[in-house]
Amino acid sequence: MSALDSGPLPEPSLEEEIRLAVPDETTLQRILEAWSPQSVDRSYRDCYLDHPAFGLLKQRLAVRLRSLSGARRIEIKGGGVQRAGVWQRPEWSQEWPEAWSRIPEELPPGPVRRCLLAHLPADQPLIELFTCEVTRRSAPITLDDGGSVMLCIDQGEIRAGEKRVRIREVELEWLSGSRDLWQAWMRALRERYGLVPAAASKFAVGLAMLPLPEAWRHGFEY
Repeated sequence: MSALDSGPLPEPSLEEEIRLAVPDETTLQRILEAWSPQSVDRSYRDCYLDHPAFGLLKQRLAVRLRSLSGARRIEIKGGGVQRAGVWQRPEWSQEWPEAWSRIPEELPPGPVRRCLLAHLPADQPLIELFTCEVTRRSAPITLDDGGSVMLCIDQGEIRAGEKRVRIREVELEWLSGSRDLWQAWMRALRERYGLVPAAASKFAVGLAMLPLPEAWRHGFEY
């Protein structure tokens, strides 16, 4: 372990978003069509990882490797909380250009490497738990006070072995401005399309597809 891996862990960023479940394919298409002119479509693949003995999950940590447009980003997310419909969770992230089979031993210096080495020996490889294959339509939203929200419309599926679960959801990530205006914008969207709060995060849905003790899933409902 180098000097770059020692010392206190860097402070995580706090992810804040509202997730809404889309009830059916017809509603999904209506939402996609409404936001088509000002949006960007991208496909990404998320691979969720852990030690073979689930050492990270037991410590309420999730590791995600996201592949998007040829680039990879590795993230560690802590267990989330939900307050008044808003999902919050801490996260550390950094770019990672190589295959995940060499994480964490050959991960470049950065916040994710520091966090992993604080919880696992460097020579313990990570294994794939499940994946998410998603097409995302993103559109920036400007609130009345000049604040910013990112609207993300996701469709795809979660894959764990032979199991498949369909994804249809809308995420509203707060970036700046009034949180009250953000939530008011969300309520208007819900009423317009008949959306409901998502019951669980993609990670929680993926964990439910695995033969794991229920206690290990605690803290990842969000």
